Amino acid sequence: MPTVDISGAARPFFAAWCILALLLTSSYTCQLTSLLVSSPAPPPFTSLAEMVGRNDFRWGTTGGSKLLRILRASNDNVEQAVYRGLMKFAKDDPDVLSLDPNVQLRKVLGGHYAFLGEGATVEHWAAEHCDVIALPDRITGLESYNIFTPKFSTLAAKMNHILLRLQDTGVLSYLHNRWYPKLAGCHGNLTPSTSISLTTLQGPFYVAVGGLVMATVTLVVEMIWF
Repeated sequence: MPTVDISGAARPFFAAWCILALLLTSSYTCQLTSLLVSSPAPPPFTSLAEMVGRNDFRWGTTGGSKLLRILRASNDNVEQAVYRGLMKFAKDDPDVLSLDPNVQLRKVLGGHYAFLGEGATVEHWAAEHCDVIALPDRITGLESYNIFTPKFSTLAAKMNHILLRLQDTGVLSYLHNRWYPKLAGCHGNLTPSTSISLTTLQGPFYVAVGGLVMATVTLVVEMIWF
C-alpha cells in the first residue's frame, strides 16, 4: 500500500489556515482595543437636575464662595435643591465646604462626589486626572471674571465696565483659549473610534479563504492519488 508524505502535502493547507486565523484574531483584537480605548464610560449624570436626583451622590463647593451666595438667592428650583443639599451634607461632613481645593479633589477622586466651582479649577483637575470630567451644565451668574479692589474704591466701577466690554467683545474668551493649558492625555485627546471588522478586511479575508479552499482540495487530491 503506497504511503503519502502528509507533512509535505498538508503544508499549503496549514499555511492558509494560519493566515485565516491571523486575520480573524487581528480583527477581534482591533475591535476590542477600539472599544476599551475610545469608548470611555459615560458620566453618572450630565446636569444639575440629574445630580440632585441621585441618592448615592453628594456634592460640595468652596465655603464662603460666590457660588454659595448665588445658590442661596436663586429662584430656580434645581439650584435651590442644590443649596439645600449642600447645607444638609455640611452638617455631618464639614469638608463639603472646605476651602482647601486639595480636600475637594480628594473627595471627587474618592467617588460618588461632585464639586461645584468655577470652570478654570475643574478644567485644571480634568487636565491632570483622567478620572475627572467637567460637565457642560452651568450655574447662572457663576461664569465671570473678577478683579478685587479696596472697598469703596473709585476704580471698582471703571474696572467693572472694562471687564464687561472685554467679555462682550470676546476678548476674555480669546485670552482664555490662548493661554490656558489645553487638556492633555485624557478627555482632550479622545477621537471617535473606527471599528475594524471583516468588512474592512474583506479583500485579504477572501484571499485567505480561497487559499484555504485550494489548499484543502490539493491536500485531498494528493492523499487520494499519490
